[in-house]
Amino acid sequence: DDINWMRSITKLPIVLKGVIRGDDAAKAVEAGVDGIIVSSHGGRQLDGVPAPLDALVEIVDEVRGRIPVFMDGGVRCGEDVIKAIALGARLVFLGRAWLWPLAVQGEDGVNKVMDLLHGEILATMKKYGYSNVHSISRNDI
Repeated sequence: DDINWMRSITKLPIVLKGVIRGDDAAKAVEAGVDGIIVSSHGGRQLDGVPAPLDALVEIVDEVRGRIPVFMDGGVRCGEDVIKAIALGARLVFLGRAWLWPLAVQGEDGVNKVMDLLHGEILATMKKYGYSNVHSISRNDI
């Protein structure tokens, strides 16, 4: 009902955040959301809750390409980004990766960490032999 209500007040895409199980992903698809963000506090704040990277395969397999699946949480380096993409995430969100540099060095700090992350992503792609993000495969992880 909440999704229908949201549809009645906006023409913007509706993306559901906090999905961490395949059955919830199936319900989200049935409810008509436009995307899912696999996200939790697992591995950091709530014992027993899986980290998003660990839940990604189940959710991507359940969704079967009907809507895009994104991931948020637990990304600490460029290799984490590549793993998430390989496991089916269409996009990977970052939080803490830029938050601390912003607090300490402002925009320059964010630029530095993003340059570092970009370099790690390229190095990881090279290590696996990927020429672009579209060639990243679950079979290699």
